[in-house]
Amino acid sequence: MTQRSCHFRKTIKLSYKPWPKAPGLFRDDRRRPRHPRRTIKRFRNLAAESAGAASLVLYCAKKMDLPYSIPENAEIISSIGVALSMVRDVVERVIPNPTQDDIRDLKKEATDAAISSGASPDTIEVHIEIDSQKGKVTAIATGSTEVKTTDLLKECDDSEAEQLAKEDFGPKVSNICLKEKTDKFYVFQGDRDDKHPIRIVDRKGFIKVQCSDGVVSKCKVADYDKEVERMWEEEAIFKTDSIIRPDYFICFGPRVSDYSSVDLAQVKLLMDLDLGERDPEEEIIVVGSHNDVG
Repeated sequence: MTQRSCHFRKTIKLSYKPWPKAPGLFRDDRRRPRHPRRTIKRFRNLAAESAGAASLVLYCAKKMDLPYSIPENAEIISSIGVALSMVRDVVERVIPNPTQDDIRDLKKEATDAAISSGASPDTIEVHIEIDSQKGKVTAIATGSTEVKTTDLLKECDDSEAEQLAKEDFGPKVSNICLKEKTDKFYVFQGDRDDKHPIRIVDRKGFIKVQCSDGVVSKCKVADYDKEVERMWEEEAIFKTDSIIRPDYFICFGPRVSDYSSVDLAQVKLLMDLDLGERDPEEEIIVVGSHNDVG
């Protein structure tokens, strides 16, 4: 065992000791750091990466009581990550009552900024956030560098996609089934207590969206607004002092876009920017995600 590895193991052992009860250090329990044992229970698998991973993951996995995996080319995975890095640019503007033209111009500005930073135009996706209270509109453009535009994996079939979803759902989710699919995406749903978690898997085998609870619907582009309105009403969560509306994910073409707002008109405005120019007969998948924060 190398001296560096020995020091690492000593550090791991020390990190598992309970936090000291120092009087006056924390004004209330909410600000006390979580104990590592309680924090790691939220994770299902430990992945080992970079140099030395194979020699250390066995010890860490045993201490954390977690299964582990060592990906292919783990020793150089950091370099691979740099080569496949994402480009991200953010543009913010104060627009009290944004119109479609305002948002379209903002999306174009964010897209141009991402391209200037090295992103491939075909991979760029723009997410729009509207803050009605502050009158602020934010466009977040993300894209891949040219290296990532080559096919990294062959397309997976229904059974392979289902296996990936089951592994991600974990053992507590039952009755997992394929709810809907397009030529680019699979949408799986299961049961956990009184909730219905969802996973969206693309044809390359990547899990694009994870929802702890939600509903799934497939429709044509021409009818998407009716489905959105239906979910807006039926999937609302009523609290004593507020109404929590669902967040939306729409699978169209090779993309998954997410939308959230407290105002239905703004949600439909953002969706129309993405779907307005697509074929009205194209089939898309609409996912309504329950956002119960309380």
